Amino acid sequence: MSFFRRNELLNKQQYAYQHGRSTIDAARDVVERVMKHLEGRRQVAAIFCDLSRAFELVSHSLLLAKLDHYGVTGGFYDTIVSFLSNRQQLTSICGARSDLLDLGERSVPQGSSMGDQNRK
Repeated sequence: MSFFRRNELLNKQQYAYQHGRSTIDAARDVVERVMKHLEGRRQVAAIFCDLSRAFELVSHSLLLAKLDHYGVTGGFYDTIVSFLSNRQQLTSICGARSDLLDLGERSVPQGSSMGDQNRK
């Protein structure tokens, strides 16, 4: 059982980043709810938001405080702190490079699974 499930930190309607859950499950649940309401002659309204980049807004200090609160300490905690601290990036296209810029306190480092938008 994962740390997040064991501590009941994820909403039951959380589909991303969970083993055995996918966007197909999310779509199926939406269709089931809509059909149930339509069959009950109830009105249906839905708002869909693209949150694919939402993790780039996670406050590093808040994330670290939560990890500490749930007992994540020691070497693993220090590794996460190091991973998030003083990150910089640049863009390189055909040998031309942009300036090296700080990622900031609310970003996800590129190359992490959270920052990889091309994951399957």
